Amino acid sequence: MTLPNRRPCVTHSVESDGRKFHFTVGYNPETAEIAEIFGNTGKSGSEAQSLIMDIARDWSKAMQDGAPPEYFATRVTRNDDGDPVSSAGLMADVLLMEANEIL
Repeated sequence: MTLPNRRPCVTHSVESDGRKFHFTVGYNPETAEIAEIFGNTGKSGSEAQSLIMDIARDWSKAMQDGAPPEYFATRVTRNDDGDPVSSAGLMADVLLMEANEIL
């Protein structure tokens, strides 16, 4: 799938364990489906930032190849109460929230 250079997106700011994350969910303007996600930890060059960027790139490609956003929420580690353990889990929950908003 090739997306146009400009496309609709929504940015969510999330705080967890005193750290702030910003996740941007991008939409395919032709289908209104979620097509990509970007993440930022606010600490450029950090390992956490690089990890979020790597995961976001892979997840975006998977969504463009047909994986639904809900898929990722079932693939992350969670605490007994269902909260995500990692920043990848936070990103998955943002995707899930966005997917539920457009249903």
